[in-house]
Amino acid sequence: CVYLLVRKIAQPLNSLRLTMERVAEGAIHSRYLPQRWGFEVNAIGKYFNETLDALLLHQKQAEAERMKREKLAQELQLGQEIQTGLLPREFPLIRDLDIGAGCLQAKEVGGDFYDVFPLSSGKILIVVADLAGKGISACLFSLGLRSSLRALAETTDNLSQLLKKANDLFLLDAGDSGEFATLWLGLLEKRTLHYASLGHPPALLKRGEALQELSTHHPALGLMPFSAVRSHSQTLETGDALLIYTDGVTEAHDAAKQMYGIERLKQSFLDCKEPTASVAAEQILQDVQSFSQDVPQHDDLTLLLIQVL
Repeated sequence: CVYLLVRKIAQPLNSLRLTMERVAEGAIHSRYLPQRWGFEVNAIGKYFNETLDALLLHQKQAEAERMKREKLAQELQLGQEIQTGLLPREFPLIRDLDIGAGCLQAKEVGGDFYDVFPLSSGKILIVVADLAGKGISACLFSLGLRSSLRALAETTDNLSQLLKKANDLFLLDAGDSGEFATLWLGLLEKRTLHYASLGHPPALLKRGEALQELSTHHPALGLMPFSAVRSHSQTLETGDALLIYTDGVTEAHDAAKQMYGIERLKQSFLDCKEPTASVAAEQILQDVQSFSQDVPQHDDLTLLLIQVL
């Protein structure tokens, strides 16, 4: 009887040992089953089961987080590739114009882009745009918007009609996504610049030591249907410089959360005496970086500078 009793008491301990061995060999879903004569061993087995379940849950969560991080990294890389493709690698050679630009990308992928595109009519399409959203969707909307503007500019010389059609197309694509874009667009015909700004910061025209803001104060693209879009015209002269930028430039901030602002940008633009547009654009961006003291920014810093020769 004593022998049988000892065997019965030893069975739960045996069962727990075998379960542990199976788990160690890779059978991670093996579990200790409570035994009639288990007593304290049953309690240990229950604790073992709970610990194993918790470890497996943690492992599953860690794997899900790893896959999520990998997916985000892939999306970020794809978004950066699309965003880089939005920006011209080099500008077309256009008589009497020197063109420079710069873009300091934030950590998040955005939808800023600039474009200088010669049209078959001989006019020059000039665009700086800023998509409100972030990520791949913003990049794709930017890509579609740039293509629409280039195509529409070949079909009409009327800036109001061009932007009205572009807005209609953007509304169709955006649907209920809430995406919208601020935009400064110009059509340069010889020395006459026809321009419109849709929710975008005013461009700055430098003539000598004077600055003029070029804006039409129109709502952003993609917010509502437009019945018409206001446009203005400006005659350019030799020596003029035109600076078009996104709000990421003026809203760049330092460690104290103080913004760079429009007045600093104006002064930096006035102080810039560089002979080429590309060097001048780089100098202005360096001034913004010097102000922000390498504080990470949440928006792209994008600008386009055109000098009239």
